[in-house]
Amino acid sequence: MRKVRTTLDYGLALLPGAATGALAFQAGGFFADSWTPVACVLGVLLVLRITLSERPFAGLSRPLLAALFALTLFSAWVLASSWWSDSPGRATIEYSRVLTYLLALVLLGSTPWTRRRTTVAITGVVAALAVIVGAALIARLRPDLLTGPGGVDPRRMAWPITYWNGLGFVAAAASVLALHLASWEGSARTLRPIAAALLPGLAAGLYLTLSRGAIVSLAVGLVAYVVIGRPRALICTVVAAGAPTVLAVLAVYHAPSLLGYDPTLAGTISDGRRVANDLLLAMLVAGGVRALLLPVDAWLARLRFPAWSWPARAGVTAGVLALVVVGLFASGAVSWGRAQADTLLHGGAVQEDDIRTRLLTFDNNGRFAHWRVSLDAFEAHPLLGDGAGTYEVDWKRERSVNFQVVDGHSLYFETLGELGLVGLALLLTALGALVVGLAWRARGPDRPLAAAVLAAVLTWAAHAALDWIWELTGATIWVFGLAAVALAAPAGAGPVDRAVGRTVRVVLGLGALLLLLVPANVYRSQTAYTTAVQAYKARDCGRSTDAALDALDALPVRADAFEIIAYCDLRSGRPELAVSAARRAVELDPRSWDRRYALAISLAIAGRDPRAEAAEALRLNPMDPLAQGAVEAFKTGTQKTWTRRALRLPLPGR
Repeated sequence: MRKVRTTLDYGLALLPGAATGALAFQAGGFFADSWTPVACVLGVLLVLRITLSERPFAGLSRPLLAALFALTLFSAWVLASSWWSDSPGRATIEYSRVLTYLLALVLLGSTPWTRRRTTVAITGVVAALAVIVGAALIARLRPDLLTGPGGVDPRRMAWPITYWNGLGFVAAAASVLALHLASWEGSARTLRPIAAALLPGLAAGLYLTLSRGAIVSLAVGLVAYVVIGRPRALICTVVAAGAPTVLAVLAVYHAPSLLGYDPTLAGTISDGRRVANDLLLAMLVAGGVRALLLPVDAWLARLRFPAWSWPARAGVTAGVLALVVVGLFASGAVSWGRAQADTLLHGGAVQEDDIRTRLLTFDNNGRFAHWRVSLDAFEAHPLLGDGAGTYEVDWKRERSVNFQVVDGHSLYFETLGELGLVGLALLLTALGALVVGLAWRARGPDRPLAAAVLAAVLTWAAHAALDWIWELTGATIWVFGLAAVALAAPAGAGPVDRAVGRTVRVVLGLGALLLLLVPANVYRSQTAYTTAVQAYKARDCGRSTDAALDALDALPVRADAFEIIAYCDLRSGRPELAVSAARRAVELDPRSWDRRYALAISLAIAGRDPRAEAAEALRLNPMDPLAQGAVEAFKTGTQKTWTRRALRLPLPGR
């Protein structure tokens, strides 16, 4: 029985990696129909653990309890925001996403901590992330062997995440964790060379995304791991993988055809094959040299260094910092940095005559405009925010460029704008509890192990400040799962490590089961809505309406399903029914311009005055040509001319 229980614990530790791998190939887990099944699986496993284990929460440590408490309140705040945002559908979907992370945290943290279980979890995550980057590299370098559903992105490498900055983060996080597995003497001897062999490929994958945010987050993670973890065998990894990694990146750099990709050109195909061979050689060299250096690991572990006094440490630190400052001034890095700071503050998008130069230019790439929208929402509603999921409507109303943006490109700014000071405080408390707990755990004998997870979490936190990584569930869920495994209390040391009566366990299990009703219904609704949109595009309104009604049966507050029904009613010659459906869509999402646009068209075809709704659609999205066209079409004329013009107006995104 004990062996079975141990096997189950290790299997559970592999869940973060398994969930990441599954979600990555579904557009990174961005859409609700990809991550809601994961939430249901995690919830069912949690129910089983609660009801079958006499000590279901034995592993929950104090930092985990603090993080769980804050994240639970955050999820409740997300759901409650529908009251003041008037967009219950958006809030419900965002609540389901937070619930997914919450379930991962409590399920993975409920089992007591062991060194081996944490190593298994890290290994599983590294394996999943490496598979993602490996698939991306094969699709880019050898499309004859593997291509994504949409072919090869002609710009920066993005598949399977479908977003280059998201894929860049995956490569960065994998690099930090692989460096740990290659450098810690506690890793299995066979694992260290394999992890070292991954580093050149991960670095090449990161480069092909040209993600500056991912490179910055990688720097944060590497510094954190080296400073806090300080594994003695790190020198062996640097010797083994340092030069191969640099050469791998140079090989990709000298093949510019792999960016601005055109697979029809013979040079592109030959460059891909050549770089693929170079990468394979670099990885083999890194792994082989690391294997040869394994005996050195044991020798380094036995070395005993004299303890330094605080004055000596302070003196050495001051000397190193002085050398760094002198070097920066002597190399001209300070003046270069000043120029880059000016570009960051005042520059726009990178001029991509040679797309590779973007890595040497630190412009804001529109981020400041994105963050300004969130700050404006915060200034208008500092305590509550505009409501979960409403950034998209705020952006369309306030944007200064005709560019589509759904999320705020910063978890912290977007949370501030959508959920106010309360929401941001709860989120930062949850994340802070994880970071502080891991930092405290890194003071113990397993310092490199805890430092690796801490560095990975900091890598994610840094990237989340610059991009919408929170919404890429496949790139985020492992962070909560891995942190939970690393922060779990050892057996007998947890504050809630005590037997729980069967009746209480059953009640708790039923409560956890009830929580799954929301993500289950969101999944049903999302899959039905996707069918409705596809059928509508195929001009099959009978099937589209049925699917939209199924979506509403699962999630009655879904405004976009009512919009589909309204357009189908118009096609079917039932304008009064269309008006009714469009009005319901507006009631459920009053600040969304396209609901107003649908209502304006429905009113015009029904012979009513559409001008007020068309004007409101334009106010909510002043740069959209459809909204502009509707206002222009209905500016003059009679009811008959409005009807005739409405029949000629295009429908948004359909």
